Amino acid sequence: MLDLDSWPHTPHGVLLLTLLLGLPGAATEDLKVIQPQKAVSVRAGDSTTLNCTVTSQLPVGPIMWFRGTGQSRQLIYSFTGEKFPRVTNVTDVTKRNNLNFSIRISNVTTDDSGTYYCVKFQKADSDKELLSGGGTVLCVLRAASESLKVIQPEKAVSVRAGESATLNCTVTSQLPVGPIKWFRGTGQSRQLKYSFTGEKFPRVTNVTDVTKRNNLDFSIRISDVTTDDAGTYYCVKIDRTNSDKEIQSEGGTVLYVLELKTSDTAEILVAVLLVPKMLLVIGASAIYMYKKQKA
Repeated sequence: MLDLDSWPHTPHGVLLLTLLLGLPGAATEDLKVIQPQKAVSVRAGDSTTLNCTVTSQLPVGPIMWFRGTGQSRQLIYSFTGEKFPRVTNVTDVTKRNNLNFSIRISNVTTDDSGTYYCVKFQKADSDKELLSGGGTVLCVLRAASESLKVIQPEKAVSVRAGESATLNCTVTSQLPVGPIKWFRGTGQSRQLKYSFTGEKFPRVTNVTDVTKRNNLDFSIRISDVTTDDAGTYYCVKIDRTNSDKEIQSEGGTVLYVLELKTSDTAEILVAVLLVPKMLLVIGASAIYMYKKQKA
């Protein structure tokens, strides 16, 4: 405990004012700026928290966050009331005895990479820089959408009219967050054929249970195909974290629908009509031969 009586010839009021103003003394010596994380990794588009605590509120003066050092360093956040895009304080620094000056950076980009320093200033000495934390390296990884791939393995699928067709689609990741939809065609004329969002689509169903954890298969089956179903189908991932950006496979899958030819129809009709008659003739011949042998 500091003994004011041990300071000779100095009024107690002056000594107390000296400590409150943060002039050199015990308060300055006891102050520490602590950045517990040496490094933080985050994906582009996500948010991250950079932690900083101090051991004392004295001496009086603001705390600021910088990226980099020297003349090239950039002010990232200041606890002095200004607004900083995408950066906010984690705690209520106006509360009495608050010692937490951590910040949160939202919608991180690769441009945010670097080393961040939490710095204490001394207000009583023309905002002199008093003490800095050891720094935290922010590593920004590629966004999930950049690593995601939408795969349609078949370039084309052929099916006869009236049959069912399966269009395959798999993804390499469940991220970013957002649904998968199937479209026929591109541009303004494209048509939504199926969406994995719970609606019902006539004649179209999903092949796998997409509610299962870690499911990466978003194939669909079209039943009772008609010639109107012919076209190029695209499996598209919607990135809700990035203004509904669309990620799709290259090329899509062309669905060819083969019509039942007239000759095929005639052959089927002839077979349907003749087979019973042929069986009747064969049966009658067998009975005749049997009777002849017994006679």
